[in-house]
Amino acid sequence: MERRAPDRLAGRRHQREEHSEGEDRCLRDEPSAGTAVQNVLPPAANDASVADVKRALFVDFGGTLVETRDNRTVVDVAGNPVLMPNVVETLMRVRPGFEACFIVSNQPRIARGDVSEEEVRRRFAWLNERLGLPFTDWRLCPHVDEDGCACRKPKPGMFLDLAQAHGIDLARSTHVGDADKDRVAAVTAGVGTFIPAREFFGW
Repeated sequence: MERRAPDRLAGRRHQREEHSEGEDRCLRDEPSAGTAVQNVLPPAANDASVADVKRALFVDFGGTLVETRDNRTVVDVAGNPVLMPNVVETLMRVRPGFEACFIVSNQPRIARGDVSEEEVRRRFAWLNERLGLPFTDWRLCPHVDEDGCACRKPKPGMFLDLAQAHGIDLARSTHVGDADKDRVAAVTAGVGTFIPAREFFGW
C-alpha cells in the first residue's frame, strides 16, 4: 500500500455523467439547521489520557459527498464532481469536532478500465480544496468483488489502514455513508458510530 497525502486543486457544477464511482488495493495516496449532526460530535475529553486520543470522521465518497448516477460520479463541464446537498455547510460545522477526517471509497471502475486511478485521486484533491481542506488523508480501493481484497467495503481494510497510519481511536470515531456496505465496514472495523448520509446531511 502506498501512502498519499491529499493534493490540492479546485472547481464546480453543470451536469454531465462520467466515470468514477461504485467505490473500492487500498491506495493511500449539512442538515439545513444542523439537526442530526449535533449528535455526531464526539464527547469532549475530560482528562489528559483521553485528550491525546485522535477521533476521526470517515466519509464515503459517491452518493455521500458527491452525486452519482448508475454507479458513476456526476461531473460538471470541467470534469469535477457535483456535490450532494448541504455538504459544504455540514462539514464546515462538524469537522472541528474531530482531530482527523478521511475519505474511504470503493472505486471498482478503476479495475474495469472506466476511469484512471489518477483521475479519481484528482477528484478527491479537487473536493478537498473545494470544501476548504477538511480531509487529512484518503483511501481508495480499485478492486472488484472477484479480486477478494481486504479493503473493498464491506471489509474494513481502509479504516484499519488509516487508523494505524494516523493513530486513530476507531471506537470514538464516526463513519458517514449511504449504503449498507458502509455500515458493515464501520462495524467490522470497530468504528464506534455509523450515521446514514441522509441523516448526517439532512436530505
